[in-house]
Amino acid sequence: MTQHNTNGSAKDVVDILTTDHQEMMALAGQIKGSNDPQWRRDTTDTLIAEVMRHAVAEEMYSYPAIEKYIPNGTEEVEHDKQEHDEIVQV
Repeated sequence: MTQHNTNGSAKDVVDILTTDHQEMMALAGQIKGSNDPQWRRDTTDTLIAEVMRHAVAEEMYSYPAIEKYIPNGTEEVEHDKQEHDEIVQV
């Protein structure tokens, strides 16, 4: 999976997923910092949708490679899946 960023250079799946992580963490911080219940609910729904989209991308592209090429890859994948579940629960 390759996308191009605004300056035309290619971004690989690791770049995309890393950016996703950063954006999701920033969104979570905004939710924590807001006192507007409706905005928090709407933004939380957006965050959950992004986590799910992100998790699907990891399951399709990253996890198979991690399990195949990284020592203890299966354990790493399981840990990552647990983290995603924790984010959705929070």
